[in-house]
Amino acid sequence: MHADSGPTWRGRELFDRPDWRLDLTPAHLAALETVPMVEPGDLMQPETFDSARLDLPAIDNLAASIRRGMSRGPGLVLLRGLPVARFGLDRLRTLFWVIANRVGTPIPQTPKGALMFSIHDAQAAKRETAPRSAHYQRSFMTRSSLSFHTDHCDVIAFLCVRQAVSGGENYFVAAPTVHDMIERYRPDLLETLYRPFPHARRVMIDGRIHDLYLQPVFGRAEGLPVVSFLRPLIDAAAAQTPLTVGREEALDFFEAAAEFPELHVAFRQEPGDLLFVNNTVILHARSAFVDHDDPSQARNLLRMWLSVPDSRTLPASFAPTFGDVTGGAVRGGIQPWEGD
Repeated sequence: MHADSGPTWRGRELFDRPDWRLDLTPAHLAALETVPMVEPGDLMQPETFDSARLDLPAIDNLAASIRRGMSRGPGLVLLRGLPVARFGLDRLRTLFWVIANRVGTPIPQTPKGALMFSIHDAQAAKRETAPRSAHYQRSFMTRSSLSFHTDHCDVIAFLCVRQAVSGGENYFVAAPTVHDMIERYRPDLLETLYRPFPHARRVMIDGRIHDLYLQPVFGRAEGLPVVSFLRPLIDAAAAQTPLTVGREEALDFFEAAAEFPELHVAFRQEPGDLLFVNNTVILHARSAFVDHDDPSQARNLLRMWLSVPDSRTLPASFAPTFGDVTGGAVRGGIQPWEGD
């Protein structure tokens, strides 16, 4: 498997690739040390703190390597070595913001426009509540497992601040690899996955708000299979108009293929790990976890959604999720009309 072969790896082949993992060097850390302290309320206010004006050539070069790994490499990049024990949460948020902004443009994750999100067990931590815009969004704010899915963005960025006592493994599978397996064993079902499925989510289409939309699971971008999949949205729509047996079988086979042990990988982010995932070619999942009893020690990952300048032009059928499907466009995210 060569570094320029794209997101076609099977299982643990990913770990043999030199372009999937990067390490923060002393030069990177020295550059980050020059980032000024920023008040939490000022972090995402360009008029107060414009991180783009910071002269950080080492971080710019690092961001270019991350984008290259996501767009033309394996589709996900693990960046290790941020010394989280040295910094408080506010400082970590600032450094994560600066690095992520070098990779792409942050887009909203909630109807209120949140650009950075803390992923933790909200019930145990008793801090912020989960977004109310859709029931599927609440699932990542628990200790429960999450099945393979994609989010509403080009790139997902994570920073692990603290890990759970046990569990919380990340699972990743390359969509082209899943596509090839379905094509080999059930090409009839693959045809179905290229056809639109009803989804229950509030979107803007042609200037009008719709509570249901049609979108396929698979499409093609520059000859590469791309994916957009969130089963709960399809199931919620099916509660109103049931799926045919064939369409349900196609979705079940798709999920079974993603879960096939030889196709996906599992690993756990450790404190100080940053992870960048090309959400159009990589599906992700999570195992359940056991957390610390002390909320101050509980599992906490910071998450951002990004649009990147070198993204592929997506099929027009993905417009309900991404809005503008043009390559390099600022697209995706959760919009204000998705709130209750």
